[in-house]
Amino acid sequence: MCAGVEGMPAADVVKLPKDDGVAITKVADLRPEYDGREVTMIFRITGTLVSKGERKGEVPHVLLQYDGMKKSPNLSVYVMGELLDLFHRFAMVSPGGMLVGRSIRASGKITVFDTFAPPSDEKPQYILELRDWKKFQILPKPKKT
Repeated sequence: MCAGVEGMPAADVVKLPKDDGVAITKVADLRPEYDGREVTMIFRITGTLVSKGERKGEVPHVLLQYDGMKKSPNLSVYVMGELLDLFHRFAMVSPGGMLVGRSIRASGKITVFDTFAPPSDEKPQYILELRDWKKFQILPKPKKT
């Protein structure tokens, strides 16, 4: 990996769209001060999981698994709202779905959970909610050379 973009192969980094002035936040840079902020991140997707709603009748959401997901800091990436509707319409949430192995660039809101009952490692947990389809991009596949 290179160019400081965690979870994304070097070949993909070179193919990023021209700089649009949006700063890319790395997973390693997450801090509790990010709570409530909108961030743009890049991930290489390794899997998708449908998670049922917490309340009866609530629409399920999708958890995106990405390279480096098990490393600290603990970040979970959820697809919700209008973007979730498109994920279902285009069948992007299957075990071998079209996102697996692809890199994405997406913007969403960070929520930080940093209050835990003992026993706990007391490290903050971060949730990135992706809702806006206009802020979601599947990056081009690297060309084979």
